[in-house]
Amino acid sequence: MKHTQVIAIMLLVSGFFGQALPQPQKPLGNVELLALWIDGTGSERLAKIVVERGIDFQPGADFLQALAEAGAEKLLLDALKGAKPVAAGESSGPTGQPTEAPALAHLIIAVRLNRNGFHPKDAEAECQAAVQADPENAFAHLALGSMLSDLGRWEMAVSEKREALRLRPDLAEAHSDLAWALSGKREWEAAITEFRQAVLLEPGDARAHRGLGQALAAKGDKQAGEEEKRIAEQLDPRASVPKRIRVGGQVMGSKLVHAPRPKYPREAKKAHIGGVVRLMVLIGKDGAIKDLKVESGDAALVKAATEAVSRWTYKPTLLNGQAVEVITEVDVNFTLR
Repeated sequence: MKHTQVIAIMLLVSGFFGQALPQPQKPLGNVELLALWIDGTGSERLAKIVVERGIDFQPGADFLQALAEAGAEKLLLDALKGAKPVAAGESSGPTGQPTEAPALAHLIIAVRLNRNGFHPKDAEAECQAAVQADPENAFAHLALGSMLSDLGRWEMAVSEKREALRLRPDLAEAHSDLAWALSGKREWEAAITEFRQAVLLEPGDARAHRGLGQALAAKGDKQAGEEEKRIAEQLDPRASVPKRIRVGGQVMGSKLVHAPRPKYPREAKKAHIGGVVRLMVLIGKDGAIKDLKVESGDAALVKAATEAVSRWTYKPTLLNGQAVEVITEVDVNFTLR
């Protein structure tokens, strides 16, 4: 065998093994962590990532407080507090100063505004500002795309996810989220392609397998869809049960356990102001009100309505035997007599 042929084979083999061997992941950066949180990654999963990969930043009080206000669980906050920052990764420039600082500041505000993942409209502008501050940051685009998906703005969400992938082709979350956005547009073939790429990059991602199963079933391949759902179930039994569901107000009204009536504001009564205050509420797994926002109603009545409804409790809602969060509408009537 000629010397040049030997060299060519050696290069081919080394290239093959170089691609086959998993590359060590860099420590988790602050912008990446916030983007993953906005993207819907839960406290348990993020805590595991912090332990496995380490972090390349020192989480300050403002950073931790923002996560706490957004609903982060204690295990994630404890993991961050106990993590010892390792050598800085992409989030630091040559001087050691964080190059992501402008985007980070906006995402911290976005996380605070979108508390409990329930106020995407309030937070969208801050995610837009994060992208404008650092347009080459894949995680800023990931966060904005996730917020747009939550708002049902699928076309713009697809655009942001594609930009994240242009910057980071190996970003499994962006492939998965792009697939979900394409599913929202009912572009099943394209969604299946992206879900498959997400599964290839993160074989243990139950959510990606579940999405792939739904897309395959929607396209007509029921058998393959059921197989992917089975894999998702094996990876995480909770994957088959959504984190939260939307239920009509009348249905949830029958599950009320404690519903104190609001006190009619004196000034509103003097001014003969009455009517309905409509609230969108997030009911926690334990049946307590976790969050709420005002949909409509006279400003003179809003405070009394929100103070009363924030104390309401419901029977926990179960789906396949597991408690889930519920989004529902509540109408509070103020009637002059």
